[in-house]
Amino acid sequence: MHSHLLTVLTKFCVNTAAYDNMERVYIIPGYNKKLTQTDFQQFEQKIQQQLDADKIPYIKLSHVMTTVAGDTITSYDKVIEDVLTYGIHLHVQTGQKLLQTALSHYNITCELRQ
Repeated sequence: MHSHLLTVLTKFCVNTAAYDNMERVYIIPGYNKKLTQTDFQQFEQKIQQQLDADKIPYIKLSHVMTTVAGDTITSYDKVIEDVLTYGIHLHVQTGQKLLQTALSHYNITCELRQ
């Protein structure tokens, strides 16, 4: 089974025409404990400028993270504590919200159970 899957994936990846017909949305990485807030903001801003220049749609994971954290948690470090495990891995709820946000870009809605 693994060799069949590898064959299918290889054919898909080699077929560059498949990429031309795909509508994509880029997910700009979000907060993590390895970057200071200033470093993250510079990083996010540069990526956003490039995506805007290239007219590539995107989702800011940082917006998803602050939405999940809620209105009462506003600092960079507190958001990280609230929505990430070990400061780098998305909690299930954060991952689900990201999935819903990405799907909504394609006008798809879904209910995810905890």
